[in-house]
Amino acid sequence: MKLFKLFAVSILAVILIGCGGYQIKNIDDQNVVSVSDKKVTKDIVKSAIIKAGAHRGWIMQEISDGVISGKLSVRKHYAEIKITYTADLYSIKYVDSKELAYDPSMHTIHSQYNNWITYLDRSIQVYLNRSQLGE
Repeated sequence: MKLFKLFAVSILAVILIGCGGYQIKNIDDQNVVSVSDKKVTKDIVKSAIIKAGAHRGWIMQEISDGVISGKLSVRKHYAEIKITYTADLYSIKYVDSKELAYDPSMHTIHSQYNNWITYLDRSIQVYLNRSQLGE
């Protein structure tokens, strides 16, 4: 009987965790790494962010110096982010979403949002490297 109760509690915990969403992934102060002798400028970082976003389907718009807004619509899902940047680092922060099960009290969201942020971050790194290597 104890084994059955333990099993039931374990299954319930897995179900509740699975339905609860995932902590929102923000990228905080990601270093811009130099891969060549070329000096990395703020304009290079801005260009890499905009190109990476476009490559991943984001609509990127500069809203002020050092700040870019990104918006992504996939079927009925929508996400909005704010990217701040300098010549040395950038950050990606959650702003808003629709149909992604965002829970403000738990700061959780559908796992696909985190995937989108991970892929965007990787693409920014690729475009930073390309710009420094003259591609």
